[in-house]
Amino acid sequence: MKKELSRREFMGATLAATTTAASFTRIAGANDRISIGIIGCGDRGRQSHIKDILTFQKETNVEITAVCDTWRQMREQGVAQVSAASSQRPAQFSRYEDLLAAKNVDAVTIATPEHQHCTQLIAAVIAGKDAYVEKPLAMNMAELIRTVDTLKKHKRIVQNGTQIRSLPQAQAA
Repeated sequence: MKKELSRREFMGATLAATTTAASFTRIAGANDRISIGIIGCGDRGRQSHIKDILTFQKETNVEITAVCDTWRQMREQGVAQVSAASSQRPAQFSRYEDLLAAKNVDAVTIATPEHQHCTQLIAAVIAGKDAYVEKPLAMNMAELIRTVDTLKKHKRIVQNGTQIRSLPQAQAA
């Protein structure tokens, strides 16, 4: 009998698998670990992104090597969460630009306030990182078009969260 996955488990597996698949094209061998940076260590960043990645890190050969949040307390909670679940202590950044400059980070997740999603995603793809970004992606059409044009130019793999929109209740509405 198959075990049913919760939404959180499914999203964690999807996030980790997407990041893994995207990074295989740039790594030396399939046994190399994929390094993930977390941008935004608030509730969504810690309770979804960090938690889910840590849950599936062995199966997907990923590790969280960096966390970023402007709020020191949230950043330190993210570091503590990663350190408690693995032998690694991730690097800490208060500025997302500094995390994106880290050469050892292959991909990022973005769980920051909504008005920052496009700005940070554009910076991530220009820095050569694949990304998972929370919804909504953009706050207006001009911002969305600029972001999509940047993604096409830099040919990065990006996934945008749409979890609730795929539920039957949302589709029916």
